[in-house]
Amino acid sequence: MMNEKPLILLTGGYGENYFGDPCWEVNQDYIDYAEAAGADVLLALPGTDTERLAELADGLILTGGGDICPDLYGQENTYSEFTDPDRDRFEMSLTEAFLRRGKGIFGICRGLQVLNVYFGGTLLQDLQIQRGVDHFGGIFHPARVPEGSFLEPFLGRAAVVNSFHHQAVDRLGGGLVPAAFAGNSEDGLIEAFRHETLPVWAVQWHPERIAGEKVRPDGCADSLPLLKAFIERFCPAGENKS
Repeated sequence: MMNEKPLILLTGGYGENYFGDPCWEVNQDYIDYAEAAGADVLLALPGTDTERLAELADGLILTGGGDICPDLYGQENTYSEFTDPDRDRFEMSLTEAFLRRGKGIFGICRGLQVLNVYFGGTLLQDLQIQRGVDHFGGIFHPARVPEGSFLEPFLGRAAVVNSFHHQAVDRLGGGLVPAAFAGNSEDGLIEAFRHETLPVWAVQWHPERIAGEKVRPDGCADSLPLLKAFIERFCPAGENKS
């Protein structure tokens, strides 16, 4: 029997509860975002078999979080903080399992960086130190969208996006096509990409925080239609595309 709604798997990260006990968590905004886009949601728990998760779910959202271990992209750790090798391995394995089945992956912030590293790209470990650019702490800034980008129907050729990151794409991974650039920097920082043949879209900003009825500054488009379109195109409910 086909499910009524697509089932979207969300990744999370380690945190602490009120008593300081370790827990595995995901921000509520991601859950709200996926549900508003028409999906049911499943949280990916560490230690769960990634092949089984990829069989169960129709699509994957790689969420935001800490830094990726630089050894995964051939660098020494100079500016990376809050790394979690277990999460890195888990998300890389999930990415492999979903792509092998032709199932869609949507990367957000850290998720974009995971995908870039998965496809052989590298990262800037600290934007402010290495490029003199501050995109940390929830600032809003302009983004430029090239003609023909998958983002053009949702953002137009220019938009305002939010930023909560101190790392970014340096060398783009194989098969990835830039879809947006930071509009307030002259060095062309990549703000989004897609894969040229695989069902992969990714953005460096946090669309889950500027979607639906949430308050947005002038020029900041509603991000809900973006995820709806991704799910409709790449994550049809109950289809086995392996």
